[in-house]
Amino acid sequence: MTQRYDKAFKLLAGNDPRALLALLAGLPLDAEVEVRPLDREVVPQNRLVDHVFEVAEPEGYQYLAYFEVTTRFRREIYEQAAWQVNALVTAYRLPIRSYFVVLAADWFPLGGVEAYLADLGAFQMRVQPELVRIWEIPGETVLSMGRPSLYPWITLLEASEEQQLEAVRRVVESGDREGVVMVGLLSQLRYRDGRRFLRRYADMTVHELFEETELYQWALQKGMAQGVAQGVAQGVAQGVAQGVAQGVTQGKQSLLLRQLQARFGTLPPEIEEKLHAADKDTLERWGVQLLTANSLDETLA
Repeated sequence: MTQRYDKAFKLLAGNDPRALLALLAGLPLDAEVEVRPLDREVVPQNRLVDHVFEVAEPEGYQYLAYFEVTTRFRREIYEQAAWQVNALVTAYRLPIRSYFVVLAADWFPLGGVEAYLADLGAFQMRVQPELVRIWEIPGETVLSMGRPSLYPWITLLEASEEQQLEAVRRVVESGDREGVVMVGLLSQLRYRDGRRFLRRYADMTVHELFEETELYQWALQKGMAQGVAQGVAQGVAQGVAQGVAQGVTQGKQSLLLRQLQARFGTLPPEIEEKLHAADKDTLERWGVQLLTANSLDETLA
């Protein structure tokens, strides 16, 4: 799994493991169990696993719940996960429930996935992880659980547009800025056109909160602010457009200032003030005149 999606899953697993177990393993939130995250490094094999928890039931029964998460199904990752199951069992000597979680449906085998078999003479192994196709989980599952940590994941579930927007509303209303960013990140696995999602997303977010997020800043850097503004209320759209226009004008002012200094030396303060007061069209005209002018007066005529 790529680093950015791995970070999103780490946040869910670290902040709310019970929610993770409920969503992906079907363990009811009201089940009387104790859940303890285990170190991701398995000793002595030194294999790095995604996420593993020790689950203890009241009757004393204990087992490991191991999650291997990948954006898209790949056979080599599936086989590595099988060997990691073996490493966990060897290290902890506990029963294990293994979940192979796939986040996107692209290239998922149509015929299903068979158990992994290893036959190495005296050593034989058969591992059958439970395949979790996250796009088949109903969006209502997340909404009904009421766990804020799960709301950003609804863009990957089998959820209607209304359900997705409801989850995003809850994230925004909670003031969880990290959750807002995670919504935008995870949506990229579902929506190939990031601008499309930004327009839908901006339509229903609290604009002041949205504009403070890394997601919005990323959009500006990628030149997508126009796409965002189209989906925002008219007043916000005008504000974004004015901000972009102001930035362009300031860039032209700075460039012309440096050109004049290179051509004519130190400039009087009133010339700098004149540049700062000029609009974009005037700055462009002065820039053209600078090519043939012999003095400041000719340039700024």
